[in-house]
Amino acid sequence: MKLSFLWRGLPGHPIHPPLTDATIGTYTFATVAGLAEVTGITQSAGAYGWWIALIFGLIVTVPTALRRDGPSRPSRTPGKKRRRAPS
Repeated sequence: MKLSFLWRGLPGHPIHPPLTDATIGTYTFATVAGLAEVTGITQSAGAYGWWIALIFGLIVTVPTALRRDGPSRPSRTPGKKRRRAPS
């Protein structure tokens, strides 16, 4: 296994979608745990879960934001005109 698979993902499987899923899921859990703590459903477990999820979410956010699959702008092939919709 190549070390580049950790950054680029396996061939044919980009790494960005699982990272976004982990980030969104972590922040969702942190919100639910925080609400459970505020509403009094849990005593201290909600606070610990909220902080751990929030810290993990912040850690996962960094590679998610840095790793974006696909070109950042349309590729321009020399000699080809850009196609535009008629106005």
